[in-house]
Amino acid sequence: MRQLLVLILFVTINCFFAQAGVLTPGKAVKRSGKLVDAPQLKSVFTKLKAGTTLDAPKVGEEVLEAIQNQQRLLEIRRKGNVSKAGDLKVSKADMKRTVKTLELWSATALIPLEEYFEVHQIKGNDNKGHVNFTSYYAPVVKVRSTPNETYKYAFYKRPDIATFPNRASIELDGVLKGRGLELAYAKSPVDVYMMQLQGSGYVEFENGKRQLFAFGGTNKKGGQKISRLVRKEFGKESKLGLNKLFAKYPERLHKTLCQNQSYVFFEARNAGDRVKGAGHVPLLPKLSFATDPRYFPLGACMMAAVPQLNRRGDFIGHKLQFAFAQDTGGAIKGAGHVDVYEGVGKKARKRARLNHYGFIWMLIAKKEIQPTV
Repeated sequence: MRQLLVLILFVTINCFFAQAGVLTPGKAVKRSGKLVDAPQLKSVFTKLKAGTTLDAPKVGEEVLEAIQNQQRLLEIRRKGNVSKAGDLKVSKADMKRTVKTLELWSATALIPLEEYFEVHQIKGNDNKGHVNFTSYYAPVVKVRSTPNETYKYAFYKRPDIATFPNRASIELDGVLKGRGLELAYAKSPVDVYMMQLQGSGYVEFENGKRQLFAFGGTNKKGGQKISRLVRKEFGKESKLGLNKLFAKYPERLHKTLCQNQSYVFFEARNAGDRVKGAGHVPLLPKLSFATDPRYFPLGACMMAAVPQLNRRGDFIGHKLQFAFAQDTGGAIKGAGHVDVYEGVGKKARKRARLNHYGFIWMLIAKKEIQPTV
């Protein structure tokens, strides 16, 4: 049954990929999302050949909202008028023109996408176009404004100091305690760690009031993958997950988490504020991507073949869609990794299971569409 589902979705997208020079009829896709026998790409970005016909993704209300957010991002973006994206040079003016053209193109279904856009495929992490798609979300954590025996793990705002302590000094030694930097207290260091890993999220106080904790900077220390540390410390039991491990070994797990020296601080915002990325515009589920700005600058418009999973988390095919570079991340490095925003809360957490491969193309407008009166 699984192979049948993969085949069905594969056939659905095969027409586009064959035209774009990525797949050809009869080629198979691995469970990781990688294409079997994918061709080598010689450059960081490979421009689609003239005469290529594309089956463009549909544009709905969510995409139009993302386009408007991208326009605002480029209006408030001050850093750099020209970005070197791999072996491309993309100016702020190029990106503004691309966003505006995409908005106007969305209302002109009869005009082929390739008539107005250059389409450049990125080489991925293996020079075959394979890009690792992961995903992130904004958690909701129950907290107290003052500590007690249960709620004793603090979220801190950024201290005004010259040299920042590491995680162990903050959480185990309490070097920041009592300085008025505590924003709230959680039940578990796992709650604090997971919000730091995602970059921002919401807290919910005992009276039901919610507040956004936005990214407020880091301690500028190098981090380690906590999954490796936990596997090394707990062996097969690491499969239980962090929350169950904390319930079983609270102090031991806390010390393991603290081996990761990196620490994220937060800024308290209004409850009604939406989660924003590094581009300072609201993130939209499945459309807002965190990218390495050396390849996809903030403000870039993209087309992506995003891996799709079933309820068990198995790869079942790709979905072609537009995507927007609106965030960055410390772990998002290189031409072969992007992070897809999934939304807020438990449902988004369940969706944030991507660790599979797809493909991405940079869109650059060749000419502007003249709006009709």
